[in-house]
Amino acid sequence: MSTAVRSNNFTAAIGDSFARGVMVMLVINLGQRVVGLVRNFGFCQFLTDSELGHWALANSFFMFSAPLVVLGLPGSFGKFVEYYRQRGCLRVYLVRTGTAIAISSLVLALAMYTSPNLLSWLVYREDATTRVVTWTVVALLAQIGYNVVYEVTLSLRQVRAISWMQFTNGVSFAVLSIIWLSLGADWASLLASYAMACVLGMSVGIWSVWTNCSHELAHSGSMTHRELWPRILPFAAALWLTNLLTNTFDISDRYMLLHFSQGGVEVGQSLVGQYYCGRIMPNLVTSLALMLSGLVLPYLSADWEAGDHGNIRRRMMQVVSIASLTFTGLGVAALLVAPALFENYFAGRYAVAQSILGLSFIQCIWQSTFLIASAYLVCAERAKLFCINLAIGLMINIALNWPLIHYFGLYGTVSATLIANFVVMLLTFRTIHGLGCKLGARTLIFAIFPAVLLCGPTLAALAIGGVFFLASRTDWVLTDQDRADIDNLLLPKLNAAGIPIRSIWP
Repeated sequence: MSTAVRSNNFTAAIGDSFARGVMVMLVINLGQRVVGLVRNFGFCQFLTDSELGHWALANSFFMFSAPLVVLGLPGSFGKFVEYYRQRGCLRVYLVRTGTAIAISSLVLALAMYTSPNLLSWLVYREDATTRVVTWTVVALLAQIGYNVVYEVTLSLRQVRAISWMQFTNGVSFAVLSIIWLSLGADWASLLASYAMACVLGMSVGIWSVWTNCSHELAHSGSMTHRELWPRILPFAAALWLTNLLTNTFDISDRYMLLHFSQGGVEVGQSLVGQYYCGRIMPNLVTSLALMLSGLVLPYLSADWEAGDHGNIRRRMMQVVSIASLTFTGLGVAALLVAPALFENYFAGRYAVAQSILGLSFIQCIWQSTFLIASAYLVCAERAKLFCINLAIGLMINIALNWPLIHYFGLYGTVSATLIANFVVMLLTFRTIHGLGCKLGARTLIFAIFPAVLLCGPTLAALAIGGVFFLASRTDWVLTDQDRADIDNLLLPKLNAAGIPIRSIWP
């Protein structure tokens, strides 16, 4: 490669600082998540549980297939964009990987459209109409495009841009879908709304990248295919396998409910709808964790390249601990408002969903914890170890789901997935520890802490208050450095908002 050494013309840092990036992401996406909650509650109001099950299955299909078809290449951007940027080869790297992604996506779309019966049975376990099949294919392609642009924007550390991408996508989907449902459209209108929302969100990312980084994309260094692909393909293949296992792990319970529930197709679809409703609020936690994991990776990679492994360990301990405690607090708030929501707004139509809410929150928090922690394994290029952990968890999940669905229905599914998530979380911590990133017993206690939700919202709230007291008064939970880091992150924003405090710790 003629640009094998770092080019001095590209040494300037791109993007936002870590602290600023986290704050921007949390503030902007808070609004987006509120919109998402309202949108999903609207779906529950306008659709029957069977129709809601159809949308849940389509959405699960998109989440599974979109990362699968792109061969893990977009996920590699967070690792390699900085590498090729500093060598003046950013444009050629993105063009070549983008071309491979486009070809694989179009091949899959053609295969799906020419085999509608197989697609319908796999996704919906019934014969779908031509309209449903067409919009399923279009929505999948839109999701793939959105994911690629999102990963490019994130890898360039344009954190505010990805937040606006998420916000635009979420708001436009909510507005379009709720308007169409209120006018009497069926559930399939959600597929068209979803595709349009992905295109709008993608447009925001493209504009931001071109506006802020066009000078770097205009420069094209020389690099042969032999110099590019052997370096990135092993990493991309590991990510592809990780995505396959992660998404199979994530959707296996829904599709096992669909195919193994007692009572036939309609019962299975209805249980999937109840499950979807019961996970609306817990899924807020998982989506935040996925964004946080993706946000952390470029910064961990920067520390890794600088050889600052102590800072990596400190970042991981803080992010995992604070995320677990914050997500548990969200679970408490959800359990407190659940009676008014399910009994009044939904008029008891989703009573089963309400009954699994606490278990669903614990399940999603533990899943979120190992997703955040896995960013270290990706950074260390040891994603294959995470794949092994996921494979073990997937086998446990399937082995437990099969009998528990038969005897306990939806409750069996939630319990089986919760146990599998807990096992994967422990295995991930053990793997990280073995690689030298010793998170310590304190971080493990924080990770297990969400189990207090089993005691109900009142006792869980008291437990959170106790942890905050210990965190502010002792070194059992947080060190002085941890408290200082959190103050440095939050106080500038609070002071700018007119809250003149010197520390958040009493």
